[in-house]
Parts: sequence; structure tokens; C-alpha cells
Amino acid sequence: MVKIKKILRPNIELVKELLVDIRKPDLKELLMGPLAPFDAVWESIDNSLHCYVVRDSQKHLLAIFGIGLGRVEVANTMATPIWFLGTNRAYKHTRALVYYGKQYCERFINEVGPLCNFIWIGNEPSIRYISHLGATLFNVVPMGKKGEPFIPFILSEVNK
Repeated sequence: MVKIKKILRPNIELVKELLVDIRKPDLKELLMGPLAPFDAVWESIDNSLHCYVVRDSQKHLLAIFGIGLGRVEVANTMATPIWFLGTNRAYKHTRALVYYGKQYCERFINEVGPLCNFIWIGNEPSIRYISHLGATLFNVVPMGKKGEPFIPFILSEVNK
């Protein structure tokens, strides 16, 4: 069982809690960006139209996810960035995260239209997840500090 709670602003304790047990692929992806991981998580939360915390029944943090305030162009489509950062405990709740992920993505698409982002090619859990939801994946593009390979995606409709 998981519980999802909307948050309105970042807080130091939550960001630290995530970073203590963040999934390795998510951390590697954060390290490729221009900001330190703490700052990147803080900015993601702070710059989200909607942001949520996911916890298990013992109140352990599983993930933080949200959608951005603005829109960006990916593959000639204007879309709203969606993001998800998980902890290692998230691996134990895959079914619940897929189930609720579909619901939230449908809600977000109905509100803001297509969703998008870029996933580091080594972040296999995120690539599998977004593919399972029905995203269209595009050719790899270089991004990050050293031009690391990232896969852009658009999610306009969630698989049932």
C-alpha cells in the first residue's frame, strides 16, 4: 500500500531523505546536470505546478514526482515536463507505482496536454516505466556536462 500526498514547496528534510536512499540511476542522472543533486531536487520541487510525495504504509519515502510549470518543445511538440525520483524502496512497490502513475499521468495530460522529458540512457527503470505507460521515445540526444546520451520522450496518452 502506498500513500500519495501533494506538497506545495520543498523542504530540507524531504530533499535529504530522498538523497539518502535515491535509486542509483536517478542519482547518476542528477549528477550529469548543471546543479548539485540537492539543488536539482529542490529546484524540481520548487518549479513544479504539481508535486507529490509517495510513501509506503510505514511512512518510508518511495518517490517524489511532479510536473513543471512551463512547457518545452520535444520532437516538434510543446509539452509539460514530468519528473520522478525514486528511492531504493520504490523497487518493492512497482505495481502500486505503475497503477498510480497511470492515474496521475492521465490527470496531468487532461490538465496540461502532452508530457515530456529526457531520460539518461542508463536509467533503465525509468525508460521501462515510461515505455510501459505508452510514451513515444525518440532518438538519443547528447545532454549534460559531457554530452551524455539522453532519450527524449512524449507521453500524450496513457496505455490502459
